[in-house]
Amino acid sequence: MLRSLLLLAALPLAQGLRGVFDEPPPLERPGLLELTLPERSGVRAEHFRLALPGQAAEKPLGVARLVRVEEEGGAGRLEWETTFFDAGVRVLHVERLEHDALTLVWRELGKSHGRTVRISFDLASNELQVSDVGGAATLNRTLALGEGAFTPLFLLEQDRAGRLSPGDFRRVDVSAGAIETVHLSRGHGPLPWLSGARVSRWTRADGTLAGRCVFAGDALASFELQAGGPVASAIGREEYERLLAEAAGGIARR
Repeated sequence: MLRSLLLLAALPLAQGLRGVFDEPPPLERPGLLELTLPERSGVRAEHFRLALPGQAAEKPLGVARLVRVEEEGGAGRLEWETTFFDAGVRVLHVERLEHDALTLVWRELGKSHGRTVRISFDLASNELQVSDVGGAATLNRTLALGEGAFTPLFLLEQDRAGRLSPGDFRRVDVSAGAIETVHLSRGHGPLPWLSGARVSRWTRADGTLAGRCVFAGDALASFELQAGGPVASAIGREEYERLLAEAAGGIARR
């Protein structure tokens, strides 16, 4: 049912952000998504180690952190930060959701390069304003939402909460500054080390992998964004900080 209620066409967005983590489930009617607002629950952070498939015992490629923040006044923020050690690249993805607005900022920061994509939602025109800055070049464009689209981290949280049925969804492709259609299918493993785990697999129209998430309860146990690419496995905060510190020390000694 929710795939007919794509969220950027229905506000308030902050209600959607807060509601995906809590019961009762949403009340649905055409063009609107209403969710019960819980008490402020603060900050939730999850940490991950990046490795190529089948190389979990090898030196990690990097680390990632996913953070959810509930703010005063009904706003919320979702943050994804990825650090690639050898490449010396950090990718920051932040979605800020308010009652009548949405702002998404994606930044890639490298040793000698940088790129920033900023996407904002215009409620009056039902459009996305896209600004893409890389070096001296700036590209601005407008995307008509039509029936709407999900932002990536918001869609992830809806999936985590079990509020999506298998089917097609429109999702903002931040790096491309466009809207893509992805298909959700579900499975349960086999993952003998994670009893009761559920798997969400996202594919594009051409069959390529657009994301694969493994949930253990409401925790994100692992994910990958493309076939053959890095697999992120959940770790504790202490290990995350240790790996970051070791990588920083190695760079300093070069």
